[in-house]
Amino acid sequence: MKDGPACLDIALELGREELTHLQEANLDEAERLSLKRKDVMDRAFAAPPVQEKDEFLEKLDRLQNLQNRITASARELHATLSQELKKIRTENKRFTGYRKASTVTPMFNAKLHKKG
Repeated sequence: MKDGPACLDIALELGREELTHLQEANLDEAERLSLKRKDVMDRAFAAPPVQEKDEFLEKLDRLQNLQNRITASARELHATLSQELKKIRTENKRFTGYRKASTVTPMFNAKLHKKG
């Protein structure tokens, strides 16, 4: 088992890769890396306390900044996807309107006889 600061270094590297995949909209890989990063972070906090607390806190601060960037990138991607979904819904409504307009509706009920 690696000590806390070494796990934090691994988590930083995984976070950078995750951010890159998020920016490329590769969500499957980003999710896999985020789960792996979570496991590494759990190991870092389960490790015995370290003597170099300043180094540990500095790495935690860098991880927090990276997490803020990851969150911002995910929100940006979410907003983009939301806008695209709204466009698709609008297009669906428009095409549905065309379909309704092109459907021929009979002037009388087909169940009624013309002769009465």
